Amino acid sequence: MTPLDDLDPPTFQFGPEGRKDRKDPEGDAPSEDELEIPSFDEPVPGTPDEPGEDKARSGPIWQRLPFAKGETAQRVIVVIPWLVFAITIVAVGGELFMLSMIGLAVLGLRELFRMTAAYSPVEIPAYLAVAAMIVAAHYGTAFNIVLAFAAAFPVIFFFAARRPSHDNVTISLAVTFFAIAWLGLGFTHAVLLRDLPDHGGALLIDVLVATFVGDTAAYGAGRLFGSRKITPRISPNKTLEGLIGGFIGGTM
Repeated sequence: MTPLDDLDPPTFQFGPEGRKDRKDPEGDAPSEDELEIPSFDEPVPGTPDEPGEDKARSGPIWQRLPFAKGETAQRVIVVIPWLVFAITIVAVGGELFMLSMIGLAVLGLRELFRMTAAYSPVEIPAYLAVAAMIVAAHYGTAFNIVLAFAAAFPVIFFFAARRPSHDNVTISLAVTFFAIAWLGLGFTHAVLLRDLPDHGGALLIDVLVATFVGDTAAYGAGRLFGSRKITPRISPNKTLEGLIGGFIGGTM
C-alpha cells in the first residue's frame, strides 16, 4: 500500500488576472499550441464564410447577379423587364392590354386586402367586380362601367350577410367598396385612355413616362438629400425631400 506521505496532490494557484493555474508535478503543462486546440474563429467546412452569404444565395435571382451589387443596380434590373412589358402591352393594345390591366388590378387588390386583412374585406366579389368593370370599359361604354360598379353593391352585401359573424361588417364593406372604386376605376380609365382613336397609345405612354420620371426624381432626391421620414411604418425609405423631388420631376 502506498504511504500517504508519498501522495503529492497538484496545487492550484490563482494568477493576477483571476485565472486558475495548475502546476504539474512532472513538469510544465503543454501550451495551447502543443495541444493543437482548434480555433472557433475559423470557418467550419461546408458553412458560408460570411453570415449574409446564405441570405444572398437564397434571395431573388437579380440580387445574385455579379453586376447587381448596389441598390441602384438592382432597381434598374427590376425596372427593365417591367418597362418592356409596359411598352409591349401599350403598343399592342386590344385584348392583351385589357387582360394585362385585369392582372395588375388583381395584384393590387391582393396587396390592399393583405394590408387590411384585420377588417375582413369581401374579396371574391371585389375581384369579379373590378374585372367586370375593365371588360366593360373595353367592350362597352361608360354606362356599362357604371352598371358593373353598381351591380357589385348588392352582391357584396349578400356575401357579407351570409357570414357567420357580422362584427365590424360596416368597416369590412367600406374597405371593399373603397378597393373597387380606387383600383377598379383607375385601371378602367387606363383602358378607356388606350382605346381612344389615333392617339390613345401616345397619351398612355406620356402618363407612364411622367410616372417613371417622377419616381426616378423622387429616388434620386431621397438618396441625395433625404433625411426626414414621411411614413416610417408603411415605407421606411420615403422622405419629404424625395416627395418634393418626385413632384418637381413629374411636373416638368
